[in-house]
Amino acid sequence: APAFTGAPGAARTPDYLPWLAGKTLHYRVTIAAGAASDDLELVRTFGQVSPDGREATLMAAWLHLGNPLDHETVRVRRGPDGYEAADPAVGTWAPFLKLPLAATHTYAVPSQILISRHFPAVPQRVAQTGRGVETVTVPAGRYAAYRVDLRLGGTLAGAPFSQTAALWLAPGVGEVRFEQHWEGVSLVRELTEIEP
Repeated sequence: APAFTGAPGAARTPDYLPWLAGKTLHYRVTIAAGAASDDLELVRTFGQVSPDGREATLMAAWLHLGNPLDHETVRVRRGPDGYEAADPAVGTWAPFLKLPLAATHTYAVPSQILISRHFPAVPQRVAQTGRGVETVTVPAGRYAAYRVDLRLGGTLAGAPFSQTAALWLAPGVGEVRFEQHWEGVSLVRELTEIEP
């Protein structure tokens, strides 16, 4: 059964981005440019979750052909207006998803924290638009997931850039699919397994 948010007795909203304490989520990440493509694996684990359930540690490891490439640890928290992440080395909180999902939001992001490690690490403006529930099939299964579209833009080396992305969030699971497109490059991230 999906987890819900909201005070007892109040309208309950599906929790589209739960902190799954002790669980590990595996994703296949395909990056393509023209005819060339490569697959990576992203492994996310939620560590310590605060007693009130609003803040957690998220560890992510990137692998290629089973070999470690990189890893990162960020703090994540949720509030009434949405979700934020903080790189422990920097300590500054930044929004990465606004609530309610059904609304349109515009906000600033100081870097690529948690949206996608493949976005340029420069300040960006984000336009977030909720598209509603869609049925999504990924290697881990079939989900009724809420789609959120993102349009990002900023300046890199003095030149403007823009990119688009779409995120599918399933109640009680979180991200099941993510797509990103920028300058002839595409990235698709799909959930392959949840353990234990």
